[in-house]
Parts: sequence; structure tokens; C-alpha cells
Amino acid sequence: MLAREVPTQVTNLAVLARASSRLQRLAEPRVRKVTCCYERGFLESVIRPVSKLAQEAIASPRTLELARAKRLHPDYVPARDAEWPVTKAAKHAVATPRLVELAQPCKRPPISLAQFNPDAFTVKETAKRATCSARVQDLARPIKR
Repeated sequence: MLAREVPTQVTNLAVLARASSRLQRLAEPRVRKVTCCYERGFLESVIRPVSKLAQEAIASPRTLELARAKRLHPDYVPARDAEWPVTKAAKHAVATPRLVELAQPCKRPPISLAQFNPDAFTVKETAKRATCSARVQDLARPIKR
């Protein structure tokens, strides 16, 4: 197929127009100072400078108290490891007949037989002879508005 023509026509004045110096200045992107990152210097340099007074500061007793980790509850039991040794009783356990019966997988018919149903689209005789109640007929009638 041939290339389609552009549906809008640009006038000659618009093609030859030149932007003013103010428009050119406004079109330039703003130069913002990057504040989220720090200058990378040599490897031993600090990332963020710390003042001498901050380095020589001594924490108050209250700050030290707040900095201490909370103690665990006396009744706390830590979580068990993901692996633990199997007990001797579990190694010598024998399954009951009922447990063996429950461990057997479900017996299902093959998919080819389950999906093919020759009576899928036939209406049963009892359904043909069914009659609906007066209440169902009343509910089936559309509402007159």
C-alpha cells in the first residue's frame, strides 16, 4: 500500500517561524542540584561528614536506657529449626489398616469417559411432565411499569 498523506496541513508561516530567545530559554530543562547522592571520593573517605562535637558527644543515661534491646518474655519458646532428628518411635511406627485405606488416591474415571456423556442434551421424562407452582408462575410474570 502507498503511504498515506498527513491529515493536517502545516502552513508555510508555521514552518518558517523562529522561537524567541525567551521561548528558547524556557524550553531548556531546569538544572537542579542533586541532593540525594554524595560525591564519590577515594575509598577511605567518609560518606557523610560528622562534626567533631558529634564525635565527642556522650550519651545521657536515658538515651542509653532507650538504646537497650527489650528482653524476651520469660515464657518465650524460640521457633523450632526447619530440620530436627526423627524420633525412634516415629521410625518404628506401623500404619493402621484405616490409615493405609485413607492414604490411597481417589479413584476417578478417565477424562475421556468423564467428558463424553451421550445423554448430556436429552431432557428426562420426569422433567417433561413437571408443572410449576402458582407462586413460581407469579414470580415469572414481568413487572408492569
